[in-house]
Order: sequence, then C-alpha cells, then structure tokens
Amino acid sequence: MKIGDLVKTKSEYVHSLGGRMNSEMVSRYVGHQWGIVLNVYEGDRPMIDVYLNTGIMSEQSPAGKYEVISSA
Repeated sequence: MKIGDLVKTKSEYVHSLGGRMNSEMVSRYVGHQWGIVLNVYEGDRPMIDVYLNTGIMSEQSPAGKYEVISSA
C-alpha cells in the first residue's frame, strides 16, 4: 500500500438498498467504504491515513482493514 492508492474496506456485510441515498448512507448499508491513501506509517502494525468517500478523514487506521482497488 502506498500514497495515492484507492482502497476499500474488507467488510463482507451487504444489505439490499431501496430509494435514494447519499454516499454516507450507501457505504453504511453496503458495508464498504472507499477512499484515497494520504499517508502510510510503516512498523510492526502498519497504519494509513485515508480520506473516505463519506467525507471523513480517517487518521492512523490499521492498514489490514483495507484492500487496494487501484494502485497509484
């Protein structure tokens, strides 16, 4: 994982959707959030800073919680 990679959460939870929903509600119900890696912290427990599609900046999240969709 490196800066600029597009990542998504590894959650397996899926729920059927109905009606119009914003991206925050969709990511909550579908179980996947995606975002762009802004910083990578190497070490015993690799961590990343990621800007999510919900508009939330997630700082020092465990890198194992995300998988790369598209590499920069």
